[in-house]
Amino acid sequence: MATIVKTLDHLKECAIVESSDFWIRLNGGAKSSKDIKYYEDGSWGVFHSISDSFCEYRNDKDFTEDEDFIIKAIKTNNLIWENYE
Repeated sequence: MATIVKTLDHLKECAIVESSDFWIRLNGGAKSSKDIKYYEDGSWGVFHSISDSFCEYRNDKDFTEDEDFIIKAIKTNNLIWENYE
């Protein structure tokens, strides 16, 4: 089931689930797939499918500053979470 991610706290809740995917709705109906993980120690991991790259962040501040397009997608209701559990 697809769910719109509404806040950073909501993203944290979704990103601890193992069987899930995230994607950002782009103009023209395209989407950008992401594998976003939030860990118990407060760190983040993001795999960007389009560029085949992985980024790690030590805390929320680093994550929100560098992954600003994910934060923008949350604010514009364009970050979608799909849970397969």
